[in-house]
Amino acid sequence: MTTLRDAQLADRETAEGRRLRREYRAACIAVRARENNRCQACGAPAHYTHHIHSVGETSMHSIMFADPANLMLLCDDCHALMHPLLRGGPRWRIARALRGIGLRRA
Repeated sequence: MTTLRDAQLADRETAEGRRLRREYRAACIAVRARENNRCQACGAPAHYTHHIHSVGETSMHSIMFADPANLMLLCDDCHALMHPLLRGGPRWRIARALRGIGLRRA
């Protein structure tokens, strides 16, 4: 059975996969410029470009993959809060406690 991860790795070898990655990188740059490199959830410096509608739901070949409207910038803590598999672990509890601290520092 082919997993989503296997399909994504196979896509890296195709011309279309390379084109999609170029479009995604350009979209990430546009979102960073639009949001001034700040987390859209709390205002702290952002390090992650996060898909609002996940690639697992839409597929890498969806037009949403590299659409700036489907991307948001998040800091480390807010990014940890967005992923359900991380919830409940020590990193998530720290992130939840510190959420918004970037706004208080600004």
